[in-house]
Amino acid sequence: MNKRLVAIAVAACLCGLLFTGAVSAGSGPIVKLSVLPLPKSALGSDAKFLRLQHDSAGMGTGHEFLLDPIYAALPLKDPLAKLGRVKGRALDYGLGASGGAGVTEVWTGVDEYKSAAGAKKGLNFWRGDVRGITQWGQISVAVKKEKVAAVGSGRFAILVSYRAANIASVFGLDEQFTEGRYEGDVTVWAGTAATARKLAPTLAAKLDARIKQAIAGALDAKPVKVPPWRTAGPPPGGPDLASLALKTTDLNGPAAEPGPGNPSYVGVYDPAVLSDYSVGMAPAGQFDMLFQDIRWYPTANLARFTADYMAPNSSPAPSVDLKSVGDGARGYDYGGFAQIVFSSGRLEENVSFEKSSTIQPSEVQRLAQTVANYINAAGLGS
Repeated sequence: MNKRLVAIAVAACLCGLLFTGAVSAGSGPIVKLSVLPLPKSALGSDAKFLRLQHDSAGMGTGHEFLLDPIYAALPLKDPLAKLGRVKGRALDYGLGASGGAGVTEVWTGVDEYKSAAGAKKGLNFWRGDVRGITQWGQISVAVKKEKVAAVGSGRFAILVSYRAANIASVFGLDEQFTEGRYEGDVTVWAGTAATARKLAPTLAAKLDARIKQAIAGALDAKPVKVPPWRTAGPPPGGPDLASLALKTTDLNGPAAEPGPGNPSYVGVYDPAVLSDYSVGMAPAGQFDMLFQDIRWYPTANLARFTADYMAPNSSPAPSVDLKSVGDGARGYDYGGFAQIVFSSGRLEENVSFEKSSTIQPSEVQRLAQTVANYINAAGLGS
């Protein structure tokens, strides 16, 4: 080998050493956050029938629907950003309160922080933000800390249960942990606490292993394709909810539906809601203002669950007797404000109205009967 070839070979070796040193001194392999949440193939046979929901992929600062009351609602400005949170991703399969006996929902998510210290602070934020609530509307709530197997460098877990007389109980185990500068979260909802307790730790271990694999540059995976958001409109295969809407002629006195797109079908974030139709009136005949929200759900248990949490939990409840109305009607009269909640099959409705003078119970009863007449005329009564 001549001197020129030797010089080239030496230079190549030096460049290789310098390049290797630069990589090892840096942050390591690039981790694609979008591939970290567990795909369906990793969830096991208990979750094989669960459908991927459109609220997956981009994850904000909150948790899935059923955990909302357990963790205090966050302000619009992300407080986790102050702790170094960069972004998050999640995959959500199933619907927790659907009423199934087995696993009803599996939610896995990963938050990325600027540092491991930031991830630890994020974990402590959620650990310290668990609210000790016991009631959510008409639903009894219990939150219990759970002991789980060691995973990650820090962890905590809670078991949440929801119970009411007219719904199938639902139990969720939420386990969170840190791995380096990543904070992982696994929540399993099921018809029994034992089922949730069994699956959640298993999936937390899988998620932790997946994060470690990605950090080591050994995870070969593609992002899961997420379903598109539902467009506003009638429920697929369901009734036209517009036929259930109150009309201005149903009220005594001047009534108007101000603003464009009112009444109309509206888009919803909650993946459990298949369709949502809203009506607003101001003035509203004998009332100053009225709002009606009509929703259609995949299962009757979801409709009843929503009706229960939408109902007030004041004690004693200022209730109005609506037994003769049917359709799961419940009424509440606070004087200048009143509310009626309906649940019939997969249908759930909430009507709220107010006026400057006192609302009489008879007014609540008449309006409830009017709403029920529309429900029954559409063949949706119970």
